[in-house]
Amino acid sequence: MSDVKTERRLEALTKWAHWASAQGYPVPSSAELADIAAEPTAWRDRITSVAAHAWGHTIDYVIKQQRFGVVSDEIVRSLSDEYVRPNGPIGATASAATEEVPVVARESAPPIQSHVAPDEAIAAQEVSVTDELVAWRERRIADGADGADLIKVTTLRNLVKFGYTDAETIGKKLPGQAAYLAREIAEIIARFDRSITSTTASNTPSSPPGVTPARTAPPPRPEASVTATPPSEHEHRNVPRAQVGLLHLTHDDFCEYRYVTPDSQRDTATPRQIKITPLEAGVRLSFEAFVPEAGKMVIYRVVAADGSPPRKPEAGDLVGATTALQVEDRRPLRTAVRSYQVWCHVGVDQDDAARNNPFLLAKGHEISPVSDFEIHITEGRISGEWTVFPGAHRVKVYRIPLDGVARIDDPQHEICRGQANVDGFADWDAEPGLRYLYRACAEIAIDGITQLSRPVEHEVTIPVTLTPVVDLSITPSAVESGRVDIVWTAPPIGRVKIYWADSRPRADVGQQRDLTQSRLSIVDGFREENRIHGPTERFGEDRARIAGVAFPPDWPRVYVTPVTVLGEEVRVGVTQVETRQLPPVSNAEIIERFDTEMVTFGWPAEAASVLVYVGGPTMAVDEIVQRNKPVDEIWQAKYERDGGVIFDKQLEAKGCTVVLVPVNYSQREAIPGEPTALHYAGLHRIYYQLVPQRNDPTRYLNELHLATDLEVDSSIALTMVNRRDRLPLSPSDGELVYFYSPDGDERLPQCLIQELKKGRHVTGWRADWTLQRGYFRLFLTSQADTTKRYALADPPVQTLFFSPDIPPPGAPQ
Repeated sequence: MSDVKTERRLEALTKWAHWASAQGYPVPSSAELADIAAEPTAWRDRITSVAAHAWGHTIDYVIKQQRFGVVSDEIVRSLSDEYVRPNGPIGATASAATEEVPVVARESAPPIQSHVAPDEAIAAQEVSVTDELVAWRERRIADGADGADLIKVTTLRNLVKFGYTDAETIGKKLPGQAAYLAREIAEIIARFDRSITSTTASNTPSSPPGVTPARTAPPPRPEASVTATPPSEHEHRNVPRAQVGLLHLTHDDFCEYRYVTPDSQRDTATPRQIKITPLEAGVRLSFEAFVPEAGKMVIYRVVAADGSPPRKPEAGDLVGATTALQVEDRRPLRTAVRSYQVWCHVGVDQDDAARNNPFLLAKGHEISPVSDFEIHITEGRISGEWTVFPGAHRVKVYRIPLDGVARIDDPQHEICRGQANVDGFADWDAEPGLRYLYRACAEIAIDGITQLSRPVEHEVTIPVTLTPVVDLSITPSAVESGRVDIVWTAPPIGRVKIYWADSRPRADVGQQRDLTQSRLSIVDGFREENRIHGPTERFGEDRARIAGVAFPPDWPRVYVTPVTVLGEEVRVGVTQVETRQLPPVSNAEIIERFDTEMVTFGWPAEAASVLVYVGGPTMAVDEIVQRNKPVDEIWQAKYERDGGVIFDKQLEAKGCTVVLVPVNYSQREAIPGEPTALHYAGLHRIYYQLVPQRNDPTRYLNELHLATDLEVDSSIALTMVNRRDRLPLSPSDGELVYFYSPDGDERLPQCLIQELKKGRHVTGWRADWTLQRGYFRLFLTSQADTTKRYALADPPVQTLFFSPDIPPPGAPQ
């Protein structure tokens, strides 16, 4: 028994070696193949040739298939792509290169027939038909055809890519309003299909419709030399291979399925699972082999049905009848799910197997993924659109961060949970500036179990809407005198660069949405030399600052502008102005005469002028400056002429505050300096007159009349002084003059005024000039309220002079 197994292994390995040698590849020698067949378990430890080790994966596969009972010719015919080439280049030894490969005397398989349409012709044809469909769409839109504008170019491209040709199917892929145009599209595609058929007919062997011709191993080469140069890897990838093992059979070549009571282990066994591998267009169906009894062969009859699984083989579409363990289905999906079945026909030969009732070997299904998947980004909202076939009750949507950390298959990335999403989705939570993979999987229930389609994916980089800084502030440094801290609210995305200049930036810079960092860097005030360098500190929840900034000493005003930057994108924020404060005026003082006030001061350095403000006595200095217009502005030339500010109007009699603000000018804007405030207590001005009394011939009496603009609510004492040579200058500069009170004849050195209302008053007090001659003058010598200031206004001087030539009272005139 052991010799028989070895002989069968050697037969299979020799069949394979003949085939590989015919392809131009070096192969192991006959002695090495015999050694491997005799003891296949650890042959790598004994065989050292490069060719044997390069073909190791294929040798193991051939031995495994032979152990399952697959005939040698079928093993060679069913080799998949991964077993038809050695792993890496082969530098064979001299002995291996010259030794003949043994010939096994068995009937050779029929030659392989290649069913290959030229790639270039097909690709060019797809481009041409797509271009024609796009041009047709534009014509129909121009004609005003209803619904033509709803047809997407992507949809037309997919119709060509997936081979849709009949009007009914095309109509299902179009928007409902445009479904009536499906026949026109089908006619255009049909024209091009006829063209490509005529182009490739000469290269295509005759075969039943929908069946790929079989491919068998080439005839053995008895004296194949291993020195032939193998095809390059590039050539193998780009030359399409016909499906191996396909038979020229249709449903009519098989017996009609007969329902029978299961009477064997194979009839009652659970069908195996078909492995479905997606291709660029279509799928590859792979399944495990069925090992028949000795002397029998197997035909695998692969069928498909859109929707429910077929109840018997002939109820489904024949994908292919094959002796291999795989077959390809290039047809586009037309429903939400396509069911596949592999039925197994066993017999002594092909005809016998086709006549025998089959049994279900394997089954599987392919769920249609979403199509026409498009992503749209609008104002921070990410939306997706797609099309699904009826039957898909939900589409799962995943947003996967492409950050190198997140797992692609992590279920936590699912979004829009609890929604059907059959038409698309809307996502508001994607973070700007990040890159995501959006994945959509159609969901359908099969036999009560929810299944997912293959994912369709889109990579998206979420655009960033930069936020400009609008709250930048400049505050004195709490650490170092003479320096400032620049503080702002940090935007959520991007970094902030701070620029300064001695002139205001262009007003339109902050309004340009398409501004880039490269373009900004050539604008005055935003060059690299204008940037404030220094570490940016973060504090609080979202605050940032650059601390301890010293402004240039020769700039009277500094314009500070924040710029939010992310890559080349920039947003210019609100400019803040910081003025280097001028020094205040020095030695300021209010100089006052009875009806005139002026302010003297030392001129501040670097000031162009000094503004003068007047406000209430209780108002703050800043309030006075902000709420009032200046009453005067004195320039240096006027200051040097007058020595200060002379007020055109009298200051408020009740009191006020005078504020002096030095000013410089830059870019036609005033730069104020540090203000200086002077408190003016006010002044009660009292006017008096002396009216002669004629009713007493024995005395010369003058009655005192007073007038005031303000109410005098506390007592004051008045004293009169006389000098013969001039006006007295003070209460002690002359001879005292006595008064008579209003209600008596007692002579008093002073007159006492208890209060005065606003206006003119006859006091009743009388000054006695009987014995005195010359100049008389009234003085205020005491007051009850010492916080108030009083001033007496003299009447015309001629009324204060009493001539010495006037005789005493009663004397002849």
